[in-house]
Amino acid sequence: MPPSAPQAHLTAPRDGPAVPAGFSRIGWHGISLALPEALNLRMFQGNARKGAVVFSDLEATRLEIRWRTPPRFMGLKRATPMSHLEKTMAQISRRSGKARSTVIPLAAGAVRIERAGQTLVLAADARRCYELHWPTPPEHVDRITTDFLATTQAQAEVSEWFWNIYGASGWVSAAARLSHVRLLPGESRLTFKNGNDSGTTILAAHSMADRLLGGRSLRAWAVASIAEVQRHCGGIWQESCGMASYEFHTEQRGIFRSQRLSCRIHLLHDSGANRIRWTCSIAHAGSPRPCPQGISKK
Repeated sequence: MPPSAPQAHLTAPRDGPAVPAGFSRIGWHGISLALPEALNLRMFQGNARKGAVVFSDLEATRLEIRWRTPPRFMGLKRATPMSHLEKTMAQISRRSGKARSTVIPLAAGAVRIERAGQTLVLAADARRCYELHWPTPPEHVDRITTDFLATTQAQAEVSEWFWNIYGASGWVSAAARLSHVRLLPGESRLTFKNGNDSGTTILAAHSMADRLLGGRSLRAWAVASIAEVQRHCGGIWQESCGMASYEFHTEQRGIFRSQRLSCRIHLLHDSGANRIRWTCSIAHAGSPRPCPQGISKK
């Protein structure tokens, strides 16, 4: 089967909205915001319905982000994210007691609360409720909040989410499930399982590209370093201008079922960031086969 043309949005990744100098864009479970480059991902947990991420610098935790989808109870109408946000704000007001708080309304569906040197932003969109908490006197809080409200709420109704952590970036179906995270010095990798286990998507990045390549082409480096290329050999390569793409198609035949498998890998040498960024899409689709003579299908 001849390969299709390389997908332009993978060989030239769409990096999401631009960020000012000294900032980098983070994309995680449909959340998108620009953070100072000095902040690092310290902790993550949960899934698209409910979870949290924590960012810190070399001194302390600087930002905590939590999200949750309003619960659904059998026989009752599901609470909307906005009603859930209003309920949370009422609970915070009751708990505050005599503590002096400053409440600042923001864009629709968001409010900012300042109390005792801490800042809390509560927001909601059509999908979830969000909480941004700065446990220490924050820097760039206005810029971060404005960017978060503009970019995250815009992803509430889309079919693809922007992901980015340490250069492993790309747009992935909102229905895909994050199954594995690999964050090592100089290497980051996110692995997703597509809906109904119909395939796998990988976003990856490697730092110190000039040293990794050592004068080799992207193709030569990939053949020696990427397991997915080694596992699905015999495909067709295309290379040009610091980019490369690889496609492999085959059909795996079983007793009762044949499976069509396709592997598409796109690589980019990001010379500005001195990184190698690559994405991999492995898709498979099965179809039943006629039962061989003498074997009955149960």
